[in-house]
Amino acid sequence: MAHESLGFERVQGATHYGYDGVTPTATFVFNWKGDQFIHHIHQILNQSDLGRKLLSTKEAEEPVRIPALSAVDPILARLDLTPREKDVAKLLEKGLTNAEIASALYVSEITVKKHMTSMLGKLSVTNRTQLLKKLLEPSV
Repeated sequence: MAHESLGFERVQGATHYGYDGVTPTATFVFNWKGDQFIHHIHQILNQSDLGRKLLSTKEAEEPVRIPALSAVDPILARLDLTPREKDVAKLLEKGLTNAEIASALYVSEITVKKHMTSMLGKLSVTNRTQLLKKLLEPSV
C-alpha cells in the first residue's frame, strides 16, 4: 500500500521473491514521464503541512529551478556521454594514463582507447588535452 500511495503501480504477473528468496513480493513501476509525475509530486507534497505551504507559495507556481549538476561536476552532468565514458573521463581528469585507467576500471587498454576515441569524436576535439578542456567546460 505504501508504494501505491506514492503513485507506483503493481505489475500484474510480475512477482519476484523478496530478500529472503522465499517471500513472494510484488513488482512495482512508476511512470516518470509527463504530467503524471508532477501530479504525484503534488500529491506527496499535499500530505504534509510543509508541502502544502510550499505548494501555496508563489514560487511553487513557477517552474522548479534545480541547480545544474554542471556547477557540481561538469563531466557527470554531460548528457552526450555514456556512463562508462564518464568513468573514463573522471580518471582522465585525475591525470591517469590509458593503462592506469584500464587497470582502475578492470578493462583492457584497447577498451579505454575506444572510449577515448568515441569522446574525441563526440566533442569534436583531436587530443586528450582538448578533450579534458572541453569536458570541464560548464554545460550551457
